[in-house]
Amino acid sequence: MLIRAQVVLAASLVLGIAACGATNEPESADRASSQVVSDDDRDRDFPVAATNGDTLVDDRPPGASAPATGGPEQGNQQPEDSRSSTERAVAVVSGKGQYLDQMDQIGAPAEIVAKARAAGLTHLVLRARNPEQGFYARGILDELLPAAHAVGISIVAYDAPALEDIRGDIARSVEMAQYVTPTGDQLDAIGAKIERSSAPNLDRARADAYGRGLRAALEPNYPMIGIVMNPNANLANYPFNEIARHFDVLSPMDYWTGVTDDGAGFVKTSIDLLNGLETRRPISVVGQAYPIEGANTYPPPDAVSAAMFSAKSNGAIGMSFWSWETTRTDTWGVIIDFAW
Repeated sequence: MLIRAQVVLAASLVLGIAACGATNEPESADRASSQVVSDDDRDRDFPVAATNGDTLVDDRPPGASAPATGGPEQGNQQPEDSRSSTERAVAVVSGKGQYLDQMDQIGAPAEIVAKARAAGLTHLVLRARNPEQGFYARGILDELLPAAHAVGISIVAYDAPALEDIRGDIARSVEMAQYVTPTGDQLDAIGAKIERSSAPNLDRARADAYGRGLRAALEPNYPMIGIVMNPNANLANYPFNEIARHFDVLSPMDYWTGVTDDGAGFVKTSIDLLNGLETRRPISVVGQAYPIEGANTYPPPDAVSAAMFSAKSNGAIGMSFWSWETTRTDTWGVIIDFAW
């Protein structure tokens, strides 16, 4: 997939802010309440201003080019796709999926693909890079992508941007998008998991600059998945609208145990609120298949089944689960049996 020359433009959409360290907290660390964002909070036009008077600037010397975002492409490129970015994203994350977290606990890529196919999964999602190791998933993708594509399973790789060095965040995401395996396979979409555990200073301006710059840096029809928090009262200032403005599909992390026993209602409320954003996007839910730390709770199979039914009946295009290695046998049975 060719990356547009507009990566130069993307590099100009950065905030002049001092760098600070990101943290690696558990998934959905911001969710602390079962309450949801009120209509007033959700629709309020919160002021957006650059931090400490900073503006969106390009601090490269005149005539300098954008930083390199990856190595040369290898192998044969995949055919050009004439669909829109949203059409492509919907095709990628429709149906049932799984998040791959600790690859060393899961098995070889060929084994993963075989089990995913037997379970009727349509897509797999994995984190491909982190601040400590960089783009560490190349070797995994070299095996996973051709095996998955051979049986019609889509692969999404995501990063969790810190949103301090926004130019760097964009370049790192572009590097994933343009990666080509020796067999000529590429990712079907990229995702961004946007939460305060990885971006402590997350605000509307940063989220908008990142999404706008990433969209400009990629081909116009490249599919982008926004992995977002579950809407709740503690997230009145979370940049849902800014993320929806630039990403093609929203994937809310709807992890309900420790908050409520009603997973179906929790998922429905999440979908309803996201459908009320300024820019309405297709929704592919991220469901819970792990015990929340501190709550010592694991969703029972009937709750997982009810949550899947709720997601589908309320218009979600798909549902994946966090995560593969924590999914119990009884939950796998529910996922396998559920017809999407």
